[in-house]
Amino acid sequence: MNSINKQPETFIYTDKDRVWCMGEDMDHPKVYYTVPEKGFVVCGYCDLKFTRDKDLAKEKGLKL
Repeated sequence: MNSINKQPETFIYTDKDRVWCMGEDMDHPKVYYTVPEKGFVVCGYCDLKFTRDKDLAKEKGLKL
């Protein structure tokens, strides 16, 4: 059996169209992303997901 330690997905809701990320522990360079109105954008360093999509945010149980 092949066991892979998969981290849980982390979504962050924002009402901004631009965000920056340095990781949850501030452990990678600061990078900026444009957040689409629908769907989400994924940080290329730490895989945090940022969304402005209220339907997706509700589905993931995020506070709006």
